[in-house]
Amino acid sequence: CKDIYHQYGFIVGCQVQPLSVAAYLGRHQTNWQCEKGQDECRAPIWYALPGPCPAKGIPNGKIDPDSVDLDVDKYKSKECISRMPGGHCKKGKNATGEPDCTYAYEEAGEIFLNDLVGIEDYNEFWNASYTKCAR
Repeated sequence: CKDIYHQYGFIVGCQVQPLSVAAYLGRHQTNWQCEKGQDECRAPIWYALPGPCPAKGIPNGKIDPDSVDLDVDKYKSKECISRMPGGHCKKGKNATGEPDCTYAYEEAGEIFLNDLVGIEDYNEFWNASYTKCAR
């Protein structure tokens, strides 16, 4: 991604995922590189909105799935953030396509996943649920 960011700026990413990686299907067709009617035609899509210093983040050992206040920028140096500011436009500015202003959004609040689907134990969900599904 570093080479793409360097050449084009911090563009929004969109990538169709194989069903072996993200095994759920969209309601509508998401992929046209398939034969009509195949599950792959409704494969999941991964989106990325690159923020500051996108190659850096929270080390896996420091991720607390039950925390609501993880600070992803805590592990990014000021030099890295200055060099790679990400594509989020400054507040109130619409996307211009400039390297550091490729997408805009406004805060609309937040909702916890368990409010939608009833996850009672984030630690179990985050660390053990995949192994149960893989059986």
